[in-house]
Amino acid sequence: TEYLHKEWFDNISAASKKANETGMLAWGYDENGWPSGFGCGAVNGLGVEYQQKYLRCEETDTEKTTDTTIANINVNGKNFHFYYEVNPFYVDVLNEKVIAEFLKSTHEKYIDALGKSLGGMIGFFTDEPQVSRNGYPWSFILDEEYKKIYGESLIRNLPALFAETDGYTIVRYRYWKLVRDLFVSSFNGQIHNWCKEHNQLYTGHMTIEEDYWGHMQCSGSAMSAYEHMDIPGMDHLGRQLASIATIMQVTSVANQLGKKQILSETFALCGWNVSFEELKWIYESQMVRGINYLCQH
Repeated sequence: TEYLHKEWFDNISAASKKANETGMLAWGYDENGWPSGFGCGAVNGLGVEYQQKYLRCEETDTEKTTDTTIANINVNGKNFHFYYEVNPFYVDVLNEKVIAEFLKSTHEKYIDALGKSLGGMIGFFTDEPQVSRNGYPWSFILDEEYKKIYGESLIRNLPALFAETDGYTIVRYRYWKLVRDLFVSSFNGQIHNWCKEHNQLYTGHMTIEEDYWGHMQCSGSAMSAYEHMDIPGMDHLGRQLASIATIMQVTSVANQLGKKQILSETFALCGWNVSFEELKWIYESQMVRGINYLCQH
């Protein structure tokens, strides 16, 4: 079924109609695959500016220039060549302009096809948007945004991210904080605002939710992202107890901000031979710690 074409929306309409007739709640999944944000290739297909990028560093004998060079900086007599590497299959989630295109390519298509009521759907689910899964994230807007906030160039300070130069700790703190703030505002904040404007709820979950280094690299801070979700959510895979850290973070945000529902996408990778008894303890072990909305995978 071609993504977001007539047959797609015919099916969405039929499912939403049946859900409303039977007292169920119909949610829209905001992507054709995973992770959310690329609009089935429509967004990253707009070019390098829209595609995900990673910051790379290499030590060279002399200055080096390529199509992706950011800067050459001398550190104690050594040349550090900074450049970016492109992942053409995903998008730059730090750039508000890019996520605006994602909304146009997906959410706005639902409005065009289904009307203002969105066929009776109540909201959208987002799935594991991510800053990076392969090292330091980079965006063409990072240097300018860093200057706005900290009054100096990020590019000039890039060696501090890879070597223990003078003041490297503050540069690293500022860099990761900026990454987090840009991601939270451009992705979750912008999508939440769109959903609110169109009377839709916003839910979903981040990625690498249980590990703090994973947080920093993948989303800056999963807890910060939950703030912009009407129903903050998490993910739990397999026949095992869920990570206590993951549950405590999402329930903590909900408690702090007065959010009444806390979602868990659960039962993925349990296998087709999983029993109802196993499904019961997998979910109950989360319920007892505050999860109260089940998203069955």
